[in-house]
Amino acid sequence: YDEPFFRKSVIETIKALGLKRFAIGGDSIGATIALTVAAELPDQVTHVYALNPYDYGQSFGGGIRRGRYGFIIGLFALFRQWTLEAPLALKLVLRGGFARPGLLPMGFFREVVRTGNRKGYRLAEYKLYKNWRKWLDAKKFYAGIKAPVTLVYGEYDWSKPEEREQEKRQLKPARFEIIPG
Repeated sequence: YDEPFFRKSVIETIKALGLKRFAIGGDSIGATIALTVAAELPDQVTHVYALNPYDYGQSFGGGIRRGRYGFIIGLFALFRQWTLEAPLALKLVLRGGFARPGLLPMGFFREVVRTGNRKGYRLAEYKLYKNWRKWLDAKKFYAGIKAPVTLVYGEYDWSKPEEREQEKRQLKPARFEIIPG
């Protein structure tokens, strides 16, 4: 469950669907995957929409730990796939990613809890966090992107302003936005 695994899986899906020219986008880890897929398929991708690419952070769990209550992710470093994620702890972590935490939709929260309770989910989640260094390594592919990039951040996303500027310099996006609030 690292960046190469997801990139290869998306490319296999693109090939299976027979897509020849397409735009690709994603948020967080999905944005990083969209960028690396664009680098690997430069003649097929027409545009990349990257919202807060997850390719930063200097510890287990990366940038997620920066949000309010994000320290909870550190429990996975100790307890691995046996980490219990109580709904209250999950709600705190998710609310840490909202500028106005009271706007966390309850339906979305319930779906995340339901998904997290599926068999095998904790192991997959742990492996994703464990491979955080691979998400940092993804940046080495960005030089191969030929398509225009739209790079978007929320004002309160977990990435730091200097990381956003570094990303902007590296990607040279056609459009760069920071959404206030």
